[in-house]
Amino acid sequence: MAPDSERIGYVIGLLFGAAMLFAFLVFAIVAIVKAITRRTAGWIIAGIIGGLFLAAPALLIFSAQSADFFLPFVSNQMLRRALKAMEP
Repeated sequence: MAPDSERIGYVIGLLFGAAMLFAFLVFAIVAIVKAITRRTAGWIIAGIIGGLFLAAPALLIFSAQSADFFLPFVSNQMLRRALKAMEP
C-alpha cells in the first residue's frame, strides 16, 4: 500500500490535470467562436490550434477503429461472455 501522502498527491495531480484539460477545451471552443465572430488573425490562429487539438482525439479513435485496432479487445470480451454463458 502506498502511504497516504502519495495518494493525496496522486489525487491532487489527477484533479489538476483534469482541470487543465477542461480549461483548454473551453478555451479551444471560445477561440473557435471568437475566430468566427471577430475575424482577427490572433483568434483565427488560436481557433485553428484549438480545433486541431479538439479534432486529434476523434481522428485517432476513428483511424484506430477503422484499422480494427480495438477488435482484439472486443473479441476477447465477447468470447469470455460467450464462454461464461455456456457454463452450467
